[in-house]
Amino acid sequence: MRRGFVISLDAMFALLVAGVLLGGAAWFAARPAPDGWERADLRAHSAGLLAAMEDSGALARAVAGNSSEAHIFIDSTPTHWCGQLLIYNSTGSEIGALTKSDCQVSEEWVQSRRSFAIVDVNATFYSAVLRSWVKP
Repeated sequence: MRRGFVISLDAMFALLVAGVLLGGAAWFAARPAPDGWERADLRAHSAGLLAAMEDSGALARAVAGNSSEAHIFIDSTPTHWCGQLLIYNSTGSEIGALTKSDCQVSEEWVQSRRSFAIVDVNATFYSAVLRSWVKP
């Protein structure tokens, strides 16, 4: 009789552990799926967009006053993604800013920064900052 009681407690404990594991798995499965644009993804996407704008010369043209190509880059992002491009000179003064069409600047954003140089007679250094957030 005593032996059967110990086996029953062991079986009950095993059922309890199995229930907790299954309950935890069900809780994780019921959570909403991530939309793919979490903070790390936003930062990586922004860094890639800045690199593409530098490689194409859009950042250099934006410094020269023609920001249309940079605006095309930002407007070509997915509809739920918003961004604001800020360009600073070597002293840290803002010399240009543009925001994606149909986006309001948010209080919650991630930021990527890329430094670049424009070389004509002398090298002039600039910094481009891309703030990005998910459209509410």
